Amino acid sequence: MRSNEEKKTVTKSLKLSQKEQEYIQKCADEEGMSFGRYLVNCAIHKDTTVTPAMLVKLQEIVNTIQKLEDKLNGSFSYEKQDIREMRMDLDDLFSSSSH
Repeated sequence: MRSNEEKKTVTKSLKLSQKEQEYIQKCADEEGMSFGRYLVNCAIHKDTTVTPAMLVKLQEIVNTIQKLEDKLNGSFSYEKQDIREMRMDLDDLFSSSSH
């Protein structure tokens, strides 16, 4: 449940051209967000080069690399070490980007 500070109680109206509305809606749809949520997300993360969607993709990459690492057997120890280091690097990137 949201705290009182997090409850959405403010309504704003916005004038847009038809092209602007269509473009923003297209972007929102691509991100799986509502129109309003997309605008708020863009405003909040405007100074961030890594978006929440990018963090999700990075985590998926980390998970995939970890699965590959787990499937490798002892005869691939050199490659396994390389994959382990890649996973750790990506995991560190994900951890530092989420703060």
